[in-house]
Amino acid sequence: MQTTPDVQLIANPRLSISSATSAWFTGNKRFLLLILALFTISLIFYQQPHIAMWIGFAIAGYSAIADDSIQTIGTFLSSNKHRPWWILWLYIGTIMVAVLFWGWSQGDVAYGRLDSIPSPQSFRYLQLAAPIILLIMTRLAMPVSTTFLLLSTFSDSKTIEGMVRKSLIGYAVAFIFAIVLWTLLSSYMRRKGIQSESEKAQEKYWHIFQSLYMHWDGANSLSGDNG
Repeated sequence: MQTTPDVQLIANPRLSISSATSAWFTGNKRFLLLILALFTISLIFYQQPHIAMWIGFAIAGYSAIADDSIQTIGTFLSSNKHRPWWILWLYIGTIMVAVLFWGWSQGDVAYGRLDSIPSPQSFRYLQLAAPIILLIMTRLAMPVSTTFLLLSTFSDSKTIEGMVRKSLIGYAVAFIFAIVLWTLLSSYMRRKGIQSESEKAQEKYWHIFQSLYMHWDGANSLSGDNG
């Protein structure tokens, strides 16, 4: 009796892992070559600050946006995939232009986020390697804080301590606010009978709130990535 490939994989988990790993490397050859090239370029130029700063800026900028963009707009794009791509592109692009223009008009596109972080006069290899590692982690769909991974290599312990404190306070405030808001909204919806309305009406409310949240969250994420 001849077994099917699925049965073979179940019977031999090592074969499944080996096949998945092999398939991943085969499907990501170009990405792996790019990563190898970036590591090599960083190794060559990290001791030349006037070149290393531009290499670090380019890689860090792309890796931060590549990681944060899918976290910020991934749900928005997935839930609106029935809409024309150019409408979504215009909406997200308008937010980006507005955030950049407002920061530029105020004289700082980083919104003051770099004021407390001194500009490095020299670089270590790890500083240029950090955003490359972030690219790998993003490719592997691993949740990671771009702020801590990128800025930790440029900052001192006091700056990192302040960042950790602000992050923990922010998480606590968001958690409490979410519970309070959900409790109030669910109570209001039950009283008004909104839950019994048609799915089409509920979908309308959902898209309105989602668009407002996307505008707010996207603007905050972009201003942070600019820093």
